[in-house]
Amino acid sequence: MGGYHGRQNDCMRFPAREYHGVMPHRDLNVLDAADRAADMVNALIDRSPRGWLLHIRQMRDSVQAIGANISEGFGRGTGRDRDRSLEIARGEAEETIRHLAA
Repeated sequence: MGGYHGRQNDCMRFPAREYHGVMPHRDLNVLDAADRAADMVNALIDRSPRGWLLHIRQMRDSVQAIGANISEGFGRGTGRDRDRSLEIARGEAEETIRHLAA
């Protein structure tokens, strides 16, 4: 019997029940979205006139860290370590948004 444990998580393509321990983090919608966001931010930086964007290095670092922390978190399985990595990814996403809004 398939399905999700508890609340359904749209970020996962596979039911959590079928995996014990480490999730198949390379097959997550959220990780794909983080990679697309990184590609788009890097393309924006690359085609922008010099001096037009502020904090370019920090923006590149924060957008790259989103996917890295999501991948690390799901690579750790479940529990506090995973939760902390996902919290860091959320913080990096907020930092990226702030840089883009500046």
